[in-house]
Amino acid sequence: MASEFRAGDVLEQVRQQLESGENEKALERLLVLEAERKGQSFFWQLLGIARLRMQDREGAAAAFAKGLERDDTDALLWRNLGWAFHGMERWADGREAFERALSFSGEGEDAYGMALCLYGEKRFREAMNILIPWMEEDGDGSRTRLFLHAALAAGIPEKEILGRARAFTRNGGHASDWQFLAQVEHLAGNPGRAALAMETALGMGPSEPDGWVQVARLYAREGLFASAARSLQNAGSGWEQERVGYLLAAGIYGEALDLLEKTGGTEAGMLEVRIRIQQGDPRAALARLNRMEENPEVHYARGLCYWELGEYEKAGLYFSRLLENPAWKEAVQGLSDRMKRLESNP
Repeated sequence: MASEFRAGDVLEQVRQQLESGENEKALERLLVLEAERKGQSFFWQLLGIARLRMQDREGAAAAFAKGLERDDTDALLWRNLGWAFHGMERWADGREAFERALSFSGEGEDAYGMALCLYGEKRFREAMNILIPWMEEDGDGSRTRLFLHAALAAGIPEKEILGRARAFTRNGGHASDWQFLAQVEHLAGNPGRAALAMETALGMGPSEPDGWVQVARLYAREGLFASAARSLQNAGSGWEQERVGYLLAAGIYGEALDLLEKTGGTEAGMLEVRIRIQQGDPRAALARLNRMEENPEVHYARGLCYWELGEYEKAGLYFSRLLENPAWKEAVQGLSDRMKRLESNP
């Protein structure tokens, strides 16, 4: 701020107060000085900045406008007026103020302000075009960041944005930049890359449960079920049943069983039975079935267990019961027919 202020006795002292964050003291002093200094544009500049710092955007805009009545070629007054309008979401007024500032300053900061206001007006392609000449001088990455968001909002194909977005995040993007990259990767049909980008974002910022759920589902779309289960573990409680599903899909039966024993739930018993059968341990599955309420699904699972054990007569008894149930007849008809063939050809 120091290089942009003009020195001048008591106003210089006020400027120093603003630089050191003593905004209330600076405002009080300026109000006392108003009658004496109201003819100076620099006074209105300082008063506007003090009001802007105090979140009084309307008061700030009025002060900057007063300053411009005295000097309408002051780029900094126009710029600060632009920021006041931007804070009030008066996009068209802000754009015009930044445009006037740019005409006097020739600086990229004012082009960036214009682009922000154009973005607010949903004029995304125009925002991109304003930024293009100023992209090389982008110390904090704000111009590239805005350009990328405008490009996506403008409907530029995701694959055309990816190269720049990847390079931007590799050079030290913020957590929000990695989240943006995850969004673009996902839209471009790269769920695995999207999951990696989202994981990076979560590692840089707050570890939000919803974020980890999103990562898990992205990995699952790529068929990476072990990674999905690991990610979902970071989401905390409430996601155990979905995590069990990922563990089963990944063939990690032991861990799925451990999780079922800890969480229980209405589906836990049958899930354990399915895991035991897949593990090749039908006797353990039968032991679990014996602790469950009788229903067609339990009968079907018992029939499968006895089938695996080679006890076809017992299996046939359970399957024959299900043949009388219209909802289960189709599921067991083939198995029942195979039983009869086995019985007739021992």
